[in-house]
Amino acid sequence: MSDLKTQKGFTLIEVLISLTILSLIMGVVMGGFRLGSRSWRKGEEMLEEQQRMRCVFSFLIQDIKSCILLKRPADPEASGSQRNRANQPVVFIGEADKLKFVTTASGIGPQVKKGTLREVSYCLSYEEDKPGLVMGERPLLYQNPFEDEDVSLSEESLGPPPSIYSLYPDVVDIVFQYYGVKEIHKRPTERDAEPEWHDDWNRLEDIQSGEHYLKNLPEKVKVTLRRKKSEDDPEINTSFEIPIVVGERKT
Repeated sequence: MSDLKTQKGFTLIEVLISLTILSLIMGVVMGGFRLGSRSWRKGEEMLEEQQRMRCVFSFLIQDIKSCILLKRPADPEASGSQRNRANQPVVFIGEADKLKFVTTASGIGPQVKKGTLREVSYCLSYEEDKPGLVMGERPLLYQNPFEDEDVSLSEESLGPPPSIYSLYPDVVDIVFQYYGVKEIHKRPTERDAEPEWHDDWNRLEDIQSGEHYLKNLPEKVKVTLRRKKSEDDPEINTSFEIPIVVGERKT
């Protein structure tokens, strides 16, 4: 009997203290687990974002680097000097907020077969289904590459409409700049002219009017993108320069 009386168990206070300590330890462990999971998930999202960004930039750079000096075909009904292809403007419309040109680089959609010249357009779209940086492409066959057509709009054109792709929805602003010496039609080029940066190159209104259009491509194009994933995220500015290796081709 004396041995049974000397045996002691846990008191209620000791049990409560043990449970409290165990709850604190489990809380710390679960908090660390949640923090680690959140960090892992954020790291994967950042890695995926960087991969998508590199893919889009690589595609844009390849298109611009493969831009060619393509002369617009002369009007078959024209005569004399008007039929001289050397006096036709190049297929390149560069403005501050959009860019249209012809490239030899491979496209995205099935309508552009490998080895076919592509007419591509890059600009900013505010449409809900295709926001951000969009690219329009179509094979250069019979359509008029000097038609005033914004790739962010779904208007019908004289030729087959381009296929529109939303490349980067997070882009909220885009600026193009052009570096080189402008060779203006019917104007002599200064012999000692130094290349400089311009806000436009071969503006559409100059091409359509038939005056003051350019006969050459810029040496390089500078692209500045402003990205913002959500309203709470900070804006990220990215800028890079793309050289153009000019190769002349006539249609």
